[in-house]
Amino acid sequence: MGSSVQRLSLQSGAVELLCAAPQHSLVSVSTTVKSTPRAALAGTMQNNFGPNGEAIAIERKEGRSTRFDPDGAVHTIEENLGIPNTLAWSPDHKRFYFADSLQGQIYVYDYDVDSGASITNVCS
Repeated sequence: MGSSVQRLSLQSGAVELLCAAPQHSLVSVSTTVKSTPRAALAGTMQNNFGPNGEAIAIERKEGRSTRFDPDGAVHTIEENLGIPNTLAWSPDHKRFYFADSLQGQIYVYDYDVDSGASITNVCS
């Protein structure tokens, strides 16, 4: 299914799908997920494992970073990434960062902590 946000009941073990990102590839996997009170953010990349667990080289930049809002809305932050990961915020939560490990690049966004929205890519 690609990236999704699910709720796990620790009492019953039930899993509830809250929202799912649009399918952009049949071979994508989640690389990292972080959440705030206002949003969950996830990165996906090309699947790098074969059917028997063998390593497969990352050949395509089909990764993306995605924001999932509490109301179920899904927003693509960036596309055409190699391996998006290392999601982090500045101590004052006014900047959001993530890296593309394949390209050796760090993306920096203004971040609105009240809405959970990454506003502007200020540097990449």
